[in-house]
Amino acid sequence: LSFDYLIAETPTLGDIVITEFFPDPSPSVGLPEFEFVEIHNLSNKIFNLNGWKLGDNATFGTIQNAWILPGEYKVLCPVANIASFPNSVGVVSFPSLNNTTDEVKIQDNTGFQLDFLSYTTDWYQDASKIDGGWTIERINTAFDCSNSSNWKASIDAMGGTPGVQNSVFDITPDQVPATITAINVRFIFCKADTA
Repeated sequence: LSFDYLIAETPTLGDIVITEFFPDPSPSVGLPEFEFVEIHNLSNKIFNLNGWKLGDNATFGTIQNAWILPGEYKVLCPVANIASFPNSVGVVSFPSLNNTTDEVKIQDNTGFQLDFLSYTTDWYQDASKIDGGWTIERINTAFDCSNSSNWKASIDAMGGTPGVQNSVFDITPDQVPATITAINVRFIFCKADTA
């Protein structure tokens, strides 16, 4: 008797990235009218998604038991909608994405944040698609920054590409030099020992 088994590994920053999301599914262009977030495993590791968290700017939902293999895409959606998308995984208490501006973040089961973005309707880069039915897709997964220049509305006739490579995918190298856009300062206060 022979069998295969999987051993889950621990993700590090850059292993799992958000590659597509559907904040405004109505009116439909062709996809089911349900919100989803797509993730992609860029690493050569195998991960078990059980207990991982998907969040927006207000709440977190819990991802159910599923494996994501190297190079694989997974579509995270409400539990009731998993039959609507290929390679889908149910999320208990899926965080509802706002149509115009919101955050999307994914954490592993220890609370480690793997990817984060904060979007607005400018991310569509196409005014004709901001009224619904089109997903927003990541252009180049090799870019570390998840800002508006690396995202745009899907150009697929169905309105998006859940579970497969994005229609706007482009691995052209980044020619723009890095700049500092923000600095966060953190203060830690400790009580002195007076004894």
